[in-house]
Amino acid sequence: MIYYFNQYSISKNNVEFHIRYETIPEEGRAENCVGCGLCETLCPQKIKIPALMEEIAALKSELSRSRFD
Repeated sequence: MIYYFNQYSISKNNVEFHIRYETIPEEGRAENCVGCGLCETLCPQKIKIPALMEEIAALKSELSRSRFD
């Protein structure tokens, strides 16, 4: 998911991001992150994963709305 987000950040290709995001199993999608922070404590790169999941979920929501407006 973070890879798809990074690719979108470079390409700004809404359709590609949406299609790739839909391949992620429901339980692994950003909008289902509970923000517990466990992943962040295990991340060797010290990425602020819960904050990133919020950003990705917001982007997905925004792109979904604009796609169907």
